[in-house]
Amino acid sequence: MEREYSMELAECVREFLDEHEGTYSYDEDAGLFQMLIPAPASVFNRLPLYLLTGERDILIAVEFPIRICPENFAEVREVIVDRCFNQKWGSFRMDPDSGILSYNVMVDCIDRIPNDEVLETAIGCAHTTMSEFSGMLLRAAVGLPVEEPKEGVTFLKKMMEHWKREQDAGSCWKQMEDAWNAQPDSDDIDTDLPAEPADDETEGDQ
Repeated sequence: MEREYSMELAECVREFLDEHEGTYSYDEDAGLFQMLIPAPASVFNRLPLYLLTGERDILIAVEFPIRICPENFAEVREVIVDRCFNQKWGSFRMDPDSGILSYNVMVDCIDRIPNDEVLETAIGCAHTTMSEFSGMLLRAAVGLPVEEPKEGVTFLKKMMEHWKREQDAGSCWKQMEDAWNAQPDSDDIDTDLPAEPADDETEGDQ
């Protein structure tokens, strides 16, 4: 869908990404740039980054890679309100229709074109905040108690495998599996996740 936006701002973002961020895709009709960025401090290894140019602003959003299901909205909202309330620049946003959760920072571009420092600061704010709270948000998203996590690669893999069995998370799973495959395993951590349901069908029965 075509939307109105400033070509000057879009060119500003394009030049910044060409210089700093490497590979990205660009939807010219929407004025939207998107890419996956490294996030070693998060539980996901990489996070989706979006830069949406407007007529007088640039919206920067780092997205939580898993769609939130309605039955877990309350738990995720509780994490956002109780644990993430003290953010000085930007805010979390959860779309109740799509289940998309993101941390958004708006760059005001009225009568000015942002320089590299402004864009770096805004992206860094969104990136750091989503990374910092990714462990608690992941626990809330899969319906586990939100506590000080004993974060380990194997433990989080088990959580994500449980989520994948229970929910249809769409194409984001391809991205997440690629990210996990790039990480080394750590020691197993016991979890209380439900066992994988048995397959009722016997292979070979016709």
